[in-house]
Amino acid sequence: IIDHIPVPVRDFEAAAMFYDPVMATLGLIRRKQSTTSIGWGPDAVLPPIFWILAREDASATSGIGLHVSFRARSRDEVHAFYDTALAHGGRDAPPAR
Repeated sequence: IIDHIPVPVRDFEAAAMFYDPVMATLGLIRRKQSTTSIGWGPDAVLPPIFWILAREDASATSGIGLHVSFRARSRDEVHAFYDTALAHGGRDAPPAR
């Protein structure tokens, strides 16, 4: 069973500004933070379930075979997550060929 997922990011501050509102749509808040990592999770659960890690030499990119899904309580939460991500600079994946 997977307990939590870390994702490397090049621009740590920009990623934090992106993920704060996006994670909030699912009820996930910052649970832990250091100068090089932030973890989000539901208020009642430790440890955080999703992390970003500052990595200037490497970051996650689309199309590398990594797929992270979050559990939503409703279709409305799914749409709020998607819409918030796009509003904060996220991009939709290109359609499969």
